[in-house]
Amino acid sequence: MALRTAIYMRVSTQDQSVESQRHELKRFVEARDDLELVGEYEDVISGVTEKRAQLDELMLAARQRRIDAVVFFDFTRLTRKGIQHALELLRQWREANVRPICYSFPMLDFSDDSGTGEVIAALLAWDGSAGAPDASAADQGGDGKGEDVWHQEWCTHRQTKNHCRAAVEYQIPAS
Repeated sequence: MALRTAIYMRVSTQDQSVESQRHELKRFVEARDDLELVGEYEDVISGVTEKRAQLDELMLAARQRRIDAVVFFDFTRLTRKGIQHALELLRQWREANVRPICYSFPMLDFSDDSGTGEVIAALLAWDGSAGAPDASAADQGGDGKGEDVWHQEWCTHRQTKNHCRAAVEYQIPAS
C-alpha cells in the first residue's frame, strides 16, 4: 500500500515561483510505487518565519493522520529558522508517524531511532540558515577591508558547506 504523500514547497517572495519545485516533487512522487500524492502545500514567505499558513496546514494534516509522508525539496525550502525549528518539525512528524523525505537527499532517513537522521538534519538546517554574509554590512567600516572580510567569511562558509555535504553524502556502514 502506497504512503499518502504531501509535497511542501516554499519561496520567499511573490516574484518567485514554486513551479520548478512542484514539477520536481510531483515527478519524484509519481516515479515511486510506495508514494501516492494526496496533497500539495505551498507558502510564499520567508523561511525564517516559523508560522506559515500552508506549513501549519501540513502539520495539521500530519497530526490528523491524513498523510503518511511529506516530501520537501531541501531544508532551505522547509526552514531557514535554524536547527531547532527543523528538529521540531521532524519531531512532530515522527510523533504523527509521518515519514519526511528530502528530495535533495532521498536516501536519508530522518525518522530513524539511532539519532543519525537528526544529526544530519541539524547539519542541513544549519547549512540552510547560515546563508552568505551580507557584503554591504561587512563593508560599512569604511576602511577598504570590508569586501576582503566578506570574501573571507563567504569562503569559510562555502568550505563548511562542502564539509556538511560530504558528511551527508557519507554512507554510514550497517552495524
